[in-house]
Amino acid sequence: MSPATIMTDEPVKPQGLNDYEFTFESIPDARSLSNTSTHLEPDPESITESIATFPRRFGRTFHAYKDGSYVFPNDSYECERMELQGLVMTELLGGKWYLAPITQEGPPGRMLDIGTGTGIWALEMGDRFPEAKVIGIDLSPIQPSAVPSNVHFYVQDAAQSWDFHEPFDFIFSRASLGCYADYKNEIIQQGYDNLYPGGWLECQEFDCQFYCDDDTLRPDSPLHQWAEQMNGAAESIQRPLTMSGKVKSWYDEVGFVDVREKVYKVPMNGWAKDPRYKALGKLWETNFLGGLSGFTLSLFTQVLGKTREEVEVQLVDVRKETANPYVHSYMKIHHRPFTPSRPSRRSQFPHPDAEERLRQARPLFHRDTPRRVVRSPTTKKVVAVCMASAALFFWWNLETVPVSGRRRFNIFNDSYVAALSAPMVREIELEVERAGGRFLPDWDPRVRLVRKVMQRLIPVRVIDDPALNAFVLPGGKVFVHSGILNVTRSEAGLAAVLGHEIAHNMASHVGERLSSSVGPNILLATAGALAFFIPGAAIFVLAMMGGSLQNLLLEMPMSRKQESEADHIGLMIMAEACYDPREAVHFWQRMARVSDQMGNEVPELLSTHPSNRHRIDKLQTLMPEAMEKWQSTDCPNTSRFVDAWHEAMARGASLSDELVYR
Repeated sequence: MSPATIMTDEPVKPQGLNDYEFTFESIPDARSLSNTSTHLEPDPESITESIATFPRRFGRTFHAYKDGSYVFPNDSYECERMELQGLVMTELLGGKWYLAPITQEGPPGRMLDIGTGTGIWALEMGDRFPEAKVIGIDLSPIQPSAVPSNVHFYVQDAAQSWDFHEPFDFIFSRASLGCYADYKNEIIQQGYDNLYPGGWLECQEFDCQFYCDDDTLRPDSPLHQWAEQMNGAAESIQRPLTMSGKVKSWYDEVGFVDVREKVYKVPMNGWAKDPRYKALGKLWETNFLGGLSGFTLSLFTQVLGKTREEVEVQLVDVRKETANPYVHSYMKIHHRPFTPSRPSRRSQFPHPDAEERLRQARPLFHRDTPRRVVRSPTTKKVVAVCMASAALFFWWNLETVPVSGRRRFNIFNDSYVAALSAPMVREIELEVERAGGRFLPDWDPRVRLVRKVMQRLIPVRVIDDPALNAFVLPGGKVFVHSGILNVTRSEAGLAAVLGHEIAHNMASHVGERLSSSVGPNILLATAGALAFFIPGAAIFVLAMMGGSLQNLLLEMPMSRKQESEADHIGLMIMAEACYDPREAVHFWQRMARVSDQMGNEVPELLSTHPSNRHRIDKLQTLMPEAMEKWQSTDCPNTSRFVDAWHEAMARGASLSDELVYR
């Protein structure tokens, strides 16, 4: 029996269809169907006038393509109702849009949404799986115009033969009652034939049937009578509204396995005691009553021969009973994700040639990829968890720097940092040898002087080099260039230098620098990985800019802060060791004059050290504290050390033992 002839009022053309950025595709014509050598998705074409002009009945609009094959409306009211219905069904599944076992780790490459309606499910899947191609087919072009580049909508009748050039990994159908004359062959069989091996067909359907567990819904109730008449009218035009009892056997007959049928109950109103089901019931009531007139009028008037007035009177009692909280009625929603029992019939999909593969190729990086990533719920959850974890990790590894009292982040303990020094010490020794230099012997007066100031607390070596420098390695190995002794001029001046180097070790500055570089290095590595999606020389530009910015904005300011802190701690060390702290200021004043003469001072913004002027100002600010520490320490013989140093330098001999702390 063919579908009933549906009388139409004046056709209405939907607004804004000419502005759609995507194109719809219709069923191929006879010429394309006769060409069996090609298996392509239908060629894109603009919406024809006949498809875009929707017929009007009962003040509602209906689809134009294959008019009469689907008897329910497609106007804005119905679109809103369908989206509400889909969201309720999603919430009924615990907020899941699907139950098939597909994940981000093993995403599907191609997905098909049968009877996509407003396209809400296809758009959601396109956002969740940006690298997948998502196709939605429907009789009506009612989908939104702004869609991701990987989502495509086509005007097509799913009841007709599918002619896709390639199988799918996931095929989805929801709420398709009244759409098909032969659900087994039109959907289940074609779904089976168009799935990749291991693919999934998932159907979320409900029947036009109402249930009750406590007899509050009478057998002769208006709701039961309405459902009986709806099912009879739909059967007479070969568009059944109830088929759940047969579907499972159809899946078995076609060849699906791993059957996971679940049945969910959704209340017809808010009668349920459970808060979640009460809320879902109220939403389902809104959904059902919002579509009741559109469901009923075409079937009851065109098929059952009732007048519109008779239908509206009957629907009054149906609405009352639906909204009655004392009638505990509900509907059953059947959820069925299935996978084929054997490889799909892929022989009908010929292996594409090189040109076809090129047409199918997708870019690694789409223009809307950043937008999808930012909007993704998974991204927001990952960012929130990472930020919370990073904050906890940062707080757990905070510690206080000795003397200065500064709080800082450090994840490397002193023993780990000290272990790093052994290969570094050996590298310096080899570098000195390769450069033709040497380390001064223990008997050299300059070595004796340096070791006397260090009081053998920390290992120290003196390099015979005119450079004005001294440095410390992880673990406290100090190296002094002999050239700096010409600027220190006294033990107190040398104490300022060595106290500064000791302070670096005391404050674990190496560990702090390593710790502070972890986060930026991770971000830089991530940015470098993302740069591979950007064409051309952008990879190299990004890498160079990232490293330079990290050095300029993070590493150099951190180094200047540590140098200033080492000046502070070193000043207190020399004061406590009975060296006049004022000599530290004099030393840096001499260093400033040498730098001015040589003209080699780097601007502070581009340097790892504070400027000499800033160091002097900082030391003078700390001088009252240092002088108080120096004066409170028993240092009556400090001047004798200075005199002894001058005497040793004058005669070029070792300091006599009797001058050492008698």
